[in-house]
Amino acid sequence: MALAVVGGAILSAFIDVLFDRLASPELVNFIRGKKPDKLLQKMKSQLLVVKVVLADAEQKQITNSNVKEWLDLLNDLVYQADDLLDEVSTKAATQKEVSNSFSHLFKRKKIVNISKLEDIVERLDDILKQKDSLDLKEIAVENNQQWNAQTTSLEGRYGMYGRDKDKEAIMKLVLEDNSDGEEVSVIPIVAWVGLTKLPSAMQNLVNLRHLEIGKSSIKEMPKRMGKLNQLQKLDLYIVGKHKENSIKELGGFPNLHGRFTIKKLENVTNGEEALGAGILNKKYINTLDLRWSLCNDSNIDFEIELDVLGKLQPHQDLKSLRIKGYNGTRFPIWMDNLSYRYIKSLHLKNCNNCCMLPSLGQLPSLKHILISEMNSVQTLFIKNCKKLENIAGERLPVSLVKLIIEECPLLQRRCHVKDRQVWPKICHVRGIKVDGRWI
Repeated sequence: MALAVVGGAILSAFIDVLFDRLASPELVNFIRGKKPDKLLQKMKSQLLVVKVVLADAEQKQITNSNVKEWLDLLNDLVYQADDLLDEVSTKAATQKEVSNSFSHLFKRKKIVNISKLEDIVERLDDILKQKDSLDLKEIAVENNQQWNAQTTSLEGRYGMYGRDKDKEAIMKLVLEDNSDGEEVSVIPIVAWVGLTKLPSAMQNLVNLRHLEIGKSSIKEMPKRMGKLNQLQKLDLYIVGKHKENSIKELGGFPNLHGRFTIKKLENVTNGEEALGAGILNKKYINTLDLRWSLCNDSNIDFEIELDVLGKLQPHQDLKSLRIKGYNGTRFPIWMDNLSYRYIKSLHLKNCNNCCMLPSLGQLPSLKHILISEMNSVQTLFIKNCKKLENIAGERLPVSLVKLIIEECPLLQRRCHVKDRQVWPKICHVRGIKVDGRWI
């Protein structure tokens, strides 16, 4: 059963998910208000424009590296938008009393980060401005049906994955005896929220190359996934507590591409296990998202936490790094000496035991930095980030007492003039030093 997935079909599917979220009555009512309404309408318009050039971009990325980079940035941003709207939708569904006043509700509940929404819309604008210089042509969505035909040869036999009756179909696909000699190579599970478990026989799909599960509700991975050494795309791995679904299984995936998220890193017991994942050798990953589950465990071994993160060092050509829920008191050496020349985005969140952030120096491509919900951090040093011009989020952590910015001309200029998009995010910091001068 040979399957061939066009990457644009998957990205297009995620954009469809965003349209559904934006049209949700619960979401619309939950964030009713002049400013967010305008932002969401603008996002919807932006996504409509994006979608009609996807087919052309998918074709051109094969021979044009600039188009491929454009698609990578777009993919990353669509994920961020979906994460934000997913979070809001979840809270909207469980909120018993919803205020009609957006500003009152969010000042009180802090449920939506308006600055993050503004940042996503602004970055979508930047991406759309580039489409003309890349000569991307608009293809009407209704004429773009070749994606559906290319997504899977099983459409007539089982239906498209992600629809209501597909649970039975994928179980049959995975578990049946493929005596006809056909080979499963792709299983895209896009926005399949109801799926909570993958079949234990997944290990038998030795020719599987593409598995998308990031938007499902899967709680743990099947055992011995490391046998699937042909995998090129796996968006999510959830670390289990057993040897057969530990982080070491990732060592069997040397050719992973694109965005990769690892969850439940608290189940990694030592640095040796983490090293077995072979993250440093996965040269084709462009976005690495490392997540620990949030907990109030008072028995955390800070040295083990440090050792685990230290052994998860990515390759030098990474473009985006995200770390959430790390429980160590300091960051490993590889983060203190960041010299990632291609990294464009850095997110640090809920690392509440760290009182000092890594020195952000020698990141010439860094454009986007987000530091949030880090209650112990006191010092931030940013140096030689030539393309960095803003700090994402509402503001830097309130615990921060010292901010030093050097050799970051775009950001420095905005700090000196107390730019309204930057200054409110940093003005609470007691000591701000920009290019050798306290301001």
